[in-house]
Amino acid sequence: LSPIDESLYEGVLGVGLFFLYLNRQYNKDEYKNMALRCINSAKIKINENENISAFYGLCSYLYVLNHYIYFFPEKKREFAEDIKMVLNKLDSFKHNYNNEIDFIGGYAGAIIVLLNIYCTLRIEDALSLAKSFGSFVLEYIDSSVEKDEFKMLTGISHGASGIALALKKLEDVTGDKIYEDYINMLIEYEDYHYSREKKNWRDLRNINNEYQNFWCHGAPGILLARSNMNRNFDGAEQKIIIDKLLSRKYNDITLCHGKLGVQLIILELAKKQNNQTLIHLVSDSIEEIERSLNSDRIKQKFELDFGLMTGAAGVGYALLYGNDFLGMPNILTLEQPIL
Repeated sequence: LSPIDESLYEGVLGVGLFFLYLNRQYNKDEYKNMALRCINSAKIKINENENISAFYGLCSYLYVLNHYIYFFPEKKREFAEDIKMVLNKLDSFKHNYNNEIDFIGGYAGAIIVLLNIYCTLRIEDALSLAKSFGSFVLEYIDSSVEKDEFKMLTGISHGASGIALALKKLEDVTGDKIYEDYINMLIEYEDYHYSREKKNWRDLRNINNEYQNFWCHGAPGILLARSNMNRNFDGAEQKIIIDKLLSRKYNDITLCHGKLGVQLIILELAKKQNNQTLIHLVSDSIEEIERSLNSDRIKQKFELDFGLMTGAAGVGYALLYGNDFLGMPNILTLEQPIL
């Protein structure tokens, strides 16, 4: 046993984000106070963190602060100073280049968070850092192609989709078309590993032909990324994939690799397509999960995991999202606050 860390993925930042939106919906002092306690706890720990990750590192703190700043106007100045502090820290070691370019742990997720900060708060330093990180990603791809060593996983969390999504957002915000060829290359590379028989993309972590069906690896996360890039996958194929996902049985209900994560993804796809039939179908499925969760089962299942992506906070967030998917940001794509 140990205290949970400060991260968005499984720590107090993710728990705090859940309480922030719980308070938005129900307006209770106990939720508001818990949200503040979480962010204060993270602030104490974040100074020791030298990871750029949007889910584990400094950018996870930035991501959550970008939401808090709108719900606590009385703390806007304090939170703005914290944002500047983190941006300065990121800038101080941005040239310590490493090969982590993925969505969860590396530059891709950090780029999206920094662009969120720029788009909502208009902080130029955030845009400058995002472009620097984008250059690092392009340099990494160029170098690996030049050495004939270009290898990448499929999927959103650690693979091509998550990186392409970050580059697409950079292109949208900056208007720079330099990213276009790289986005196309990543999508083509990933689609090379698509199986029309399995209706899924192969999981390249294993030499065996495995096909996952979660946010982190497999079709759900890839379809989500493509939708957010306005690069929807083949319509007929996508419908079959979604039908298969809806009929699957899951042992886990969490966001990262469980049923609720998949349900939120399908709900997001249906929302973008204005598919009311699919929206009602998924909403009913989420309500069914909610009815199956009594307090004893929750305590037993999540006694040691309170986090956002793998624990109780994420289940709560998913239920809130299912109830108000037009007004809630989608954590699975690191969406900025919906104002």
